[in-house]
Amino acid sequence: MHTLFRKLQMEIRRGKHHDHAYYFTVKDRQVVRTRVSHGKGDIPMPAFYQILHQFHLNVEQFIQLKDCPLDIQGYLKILKSKKIINNGGG
Repeated sequence: MHTLFRKLQMEIRRGKHHDHAYYFTVKDRQVVRTRVSHGKGDIPMPAFYQILHQFHLNVEQFIQLKDCPLDIQGYLKILKSKKIINNGGG
């Protein structure tokens, strides 16, 4: 997950109960906010679906983003197509 956060150049903030909170901002508008638990290993299914919702992606899109075929520009196109951001970026 940390690779994905770096790829999207997400802002990182340390937290008490989570390793980091991550924020993806477009034109000063927060689009994604998520957290990563201190625990190691696989993400439990309820948390996985919550992350999908936070990123505004379906399972296939998220896997493509995580495994690198989908870059930041492709992610922005998805957000625009879903009207999460407008064509001007924000």
